[in-house]
Amino acid sequence: MVAQGHGWTILPAVCVKEEVERGVLCAAPLAPPGLQRTIVLAAPGSRQATAPVRCVAGALMDCVKATFEQGHWPDSRWLG
Repeated sequence: MVAQGHGWTILPAVCVKEEVERGVLCAAPLAPPGLQRTIVLAAPGSRQATAPVRCVAGALMDCVKATFEQGHWPDSRWLG
């Protein structure tokens, strides 16, 4: 809807990076102090995760860490 001119949104730059590069969307940073968030992957401690859950969690962590290391999340810190 935003790309069609029906409003505004606030998203992390990593979510719209390609659209901004292609000129589909325009982006502007929020004025300081901006927004802060913590992204967490959590699982119940009361039971052991199954092999498929561990596989998906590992793939997700690899993807997020690679995105972070490539600099697609400016001003971020890796705490893991």
